[in-house]
Amino acid sequence: MMRTQPSPRRGSSRACALVAGALALALGAACERSTAPITVPGVSAELAAARRTQISDLRYAFTLRIPGALAEPIRGEAHLRFTFRHRGMPLVIDFVNPAERVTGVELAGSPVVYATTDDHIVIAPDQIADGEQDITVTFTAGDESLNRNADFLYTLFVPDRARYALPVFDQPDLKARVRLMLTVPAGWVAVANGAESARGSTGTKGEATYEFAETEPIPTYLIAFAAGKFQIEEAERALDYNRAAELKYSTLNSLEKELAEREALGYPPFGRMLLLRFWGPKLDRVQAAAGDVADALSRPLSDAGIVLLGPAPSPIGLVKKKYRYQILLKMPPRFPVGDFFPELLRPLRDVAKKAGVRMEADVDPYNLMV
Repeated sequence: MMRTQPSPRRGSSRACALVAGALALALGAACERSTAPITVPGVSAELAAARRTQISDLRYAFTLRIPGALAEPIRGEAHLRFTFRHRGMPLVIDFVNPAERVTGVELAGSPVVYATTDDHIVIAPDQIADGEQDITVTFTAGDESLNRNADFLYTLFVPDRARYALPVFDQPDLKARVRLMLTVPAGWVAVANGAESARGSTGTKGEATYEFAETEPIPTYLIAFAAGKFQIEEAERALDYNRAAELKYSTLNSLEKELAEREALGYPPFGRMLLLRFWGPKLDRVQAAAGDVADALSRPLSDAGIVLLGPAPSPIGLVKKKYRYQILLKMPPRFPVGDFFPELLRPLRDVAKKAGVRMEADVDPYNLMV
C-alpha cells in the first residue's frame, strides 16, 4: 500500500497522482537494484545486510501515552535520527501492520510519501537524501509484544519483537541510543532502560508523565519499559558471602536441570523451533486457517525432518475478542530457518489474510504462552 501525505501547500489531484506514480516507479526500480526483499515479513538476512551499509549513528526517541482502559490503544510518536546513505535502495523501517497503525510519517518536519507492506514502512530513495536524517512516525502501538493488563504492562521484545509495538530497525547489529517519555494513568508509576530524568502531571485526569535519560547504544530487543500500579522499594544490604555461595550453587543446579530438560525435548539451544500463531475475530475461520496451513505444510516438513505439533488452541485462547490458535514446529539445531521458511509461508500467510486471519511466525519463541 502506498500513502501520499498531505503537503503544507496543496497541489492538484493530478499532481498527487504523478507523485504517487513516481514513488511506485522509484520503489520498483530500487527493489530491482537491491537484493533486499523488503516485502518479506520480518527482517530477512538480505535486508539486514543492506541496512548495515546504509545506517549509522542511530538514535530513537519514543513518546507513548498508555491509557488505563484496555480497550483503548496505546498511541505514540517515534523520532528516528541517523546518518543515511541510500546506495540506490529505499529506506525500510520495520513495523507490523503499518497500513492500519501508522497515521503519519515526516522527514525533517515535513510530510513524506511512503509505502507500506505487512511489516514495513518504505521510503523510496528519491524521497530521502544522503546525510543526517530526522524521521517522525505517528502510530498506534501493537499489543502483541506487550504484556498488557488492566493494572500494568511491560515489554517483551526478545528475540525480535520490538517492531510489533514500535517503528524501528529491528536487527541486533543496528544498536541505538534510546530515550523514552511515557504518559501513564493516575496512580501508575513507570520504569525504563534509562534513569528517570523528569516527572510531572498532565491533563485533567491526573495522568503522570515520566521522562527517561538516553541509554547507551543497545539493540532493539533490549528496549524495555514497564508501567502500572507498582510499589518501588529500595534497600541496601550487607553482603553475606555464605548466602551468596548458596544462591550461586542453587542457580547453577536450576540451570543444569533446565538444560537437561531442554535437551530431552529438543528445545533451544539443542534444537530450533518455529511457532506459527493465528488470530482473528471468528473462531471457525481461525481454526480453518490453522488446519489448512498444517495440511499444506505436512508433506514438505516431513520430507525435511521437521516435527509438526498442532494445530491447537493457544494457552491464552481469546485476547481482546480475537481467537488464537498455534502450530509448533521442531527442527534440528542447525536447521536453516531463514532460508527454508519465507518462501514456504508467504502464500499461506496471504491465504489466511484473505480469510480475515492473521498468521505470525515466531522463531525460537521466548514465550509459548502469548
